[in-house]
Amino acid sequence: MILLSKKEIVNDVATYFHLVNRLRSKLLDTCLRCSDKDEKPNVNISTLSDTIVILINGSTPYNELNIFNHISNFLTESLTYGFMFRGSISRGKYYTNTLNNSFVGETYYEAAKYAESTEWAGVIINDTLAKDLLENNT
Repeated sequence: MILLSKKEIVNDVATYFHLVNRLRSKLLDTCLRCSDKDEKPNVNISTLSDTIVILINGSTPYNELNIFNHISNFLTESLTYGFMFRGSISRGKYYTNTLNNSFVGETYYEAAKYAESTEWAGVIINDTLAKDLLENNT
């Protein structure tokens, strides 16, 4: 789960959604290329006002590296349009009802806590994901 949020209202809505839709395409392409043939990757991006919630099922080391790269590029490109995001990346169980933009679970709360704790533009990886990455040498 990736949670990105802005501190101020988005004024240029067309550019905002253009950036979000391009990120969605890049993430889905990465997941399709990196997933097992038996596994159908799922990328879901929901926008809630100034917050972007990205849910990705399935993971491989190469997939994660590319996802981090796409998020970094998204943040850089967003800055060129004057959008400053802060956020966090979490791994774990969560429950979602994307039709109603509802997200619950410890993973979501942890992502929100980390995202809100920063005072700078950028993305932080939570402790659970960092530990998993270090243990798996990915």
